[in-house]
Amino acid sequence: MGATYAKIDANCTSEILFIGTTGLRAWVSPPPPPPQCDAELYIDVIVPTAYTNVEFDNVNLFLEIKSPVGAMFVPDPRMGSGGGHWGVPDGSSWDESLPGSPTARVRLRNPHAELVRGGLDGLSFWVAVSGVTSGSTLSFTAAATADRILAATASCPIEIKDLAVGEQLTGYLDR
Repeated sequence: MGATYAKIDANCTSEILFIGTTGLRAWVSPPPPPPQCDAELYIDVIVPTAYTNVEFDNVNLFLEIKSPVGAMFVPDPRMGSGGGHWGVPDGSSWDESLPGSPTARVRLRNPHAELVRGGLDGLSFWVAVSGVTSGSTLSFTAAATADRILAATASCPIEIKDLAVGEQLTGYLDR
């Protein structure tokens, strides 16, 4: 059947921040995979050409697994090497003091970054995934936020369904 995606709110619009190329792949070394890693998820946060080279603060990517039951996000060494922070839910906020905690819901945060346009040219977020065995697929929600001086922006939250290892979705997924 193949992976699909859709906005969670069909009426949502965003002019600045978008979810871009998204894929699930078998682990590629180096570095060595984290324990319990079955696959690696990559997601680009992208902006239109007018915002190329604009500095953003606190670029956040929020992810939540919908299926399969028992699947978890696991910290990815590629994310940490880029200055990223791993946040797990703590009531109504996010706890970044537990960097190794597998979770079905995570906030990945880059404190300061430029976002460039399209394809694999956006700000890439990487996360290992456990519980996605051969032949199974991953379904999850994704949304991004970012700050710019005195303004904040957000993408439209999307749900990606049935993404299999080796599959990739490209473009502005939440447009």
